[in-house]
Formats: sequence, structure tokens, C-alpha cells
Amino acid sequence: MRKSRYTEKQIIGFSDANFCKWRAKYGEMDVPDARRLRELEAENTPRTWSSVSATSSRCV
Repeated sequence: MRKSRYTEKQIIGFSDANFCKWRAKYGEMDVPDARRLRELEAENTPRTWSSVSATSSRCV
């Protein structure tokens, strides 16, 4: 049998509010759409942090 990806504590701690937020973001997506979103988020994350550090160094 395959081991669960999440612990029982993590599964129980998933509230209705978290589920609603998750469903609003990912509910209508197919698997290829979700993969593409993950790729885009990973692509944009380093740019965001590098631009923040660049602007904070100029402000000082």
C-alpha cells in the first residue's frame, strides 16, 4: 500500500475556509492547466524576490 503524502494531523487541520480558497483557485482547472500554473508561479517567484532586494538596496 502506498504511504500517504500527508500526515493525519495535516488532513484534519484542513478547514472549510482553506478548502473554499483552494476550490476557488483550482476548482475548474484540468491537470495540464494546474501544471502550467505551477510552472508560471515558479518562473515568476525569483524575479519578484530579486526585484524587491534591488529596490530595497536603492532606498537605503
